[in-house]
Amino acid sequence: MKKVGLIVNPVAGMGGSVGLKGTDGKMYEKAIELGASPITPQRVEDTLSLIKRKDLYFIVAPDQMGEKYIRKFNFKYEAISKIEGTTSAEDTVRIAGEMLEKGVDL
Repeated sequence: MKKVGLIVNPVAGMGGSVGLKGTDGKMYEKAIELGASPITPQRVEDTLSLIKRKDLYFIVAPDQMGEKYIRKFNFKYEAISKIEGTTSAEDTVRIAGEMLEKGVDL
């Protein structure tokens, strides 16, 4: 089995959809005020729906950073780590390190 790491930035793309350059810090709140809505969840689910291989084992970030999406499919997976509240770049870095320790192939 190949181990695949999955980390989702649940707010990626929101800023650009309303003319902002990102959603870091206070810009997330501004994007929401301007009417932005998450686009990443649907993109992640669309991508996962295209995977037909049965030899993959996913190591995923918790909740909205991965597990929320993969559990809708019939993949073997393990959710690792914890996040509290709003996700951050620090969460991504930490979880990526944990995935490396788990020996992900991709």
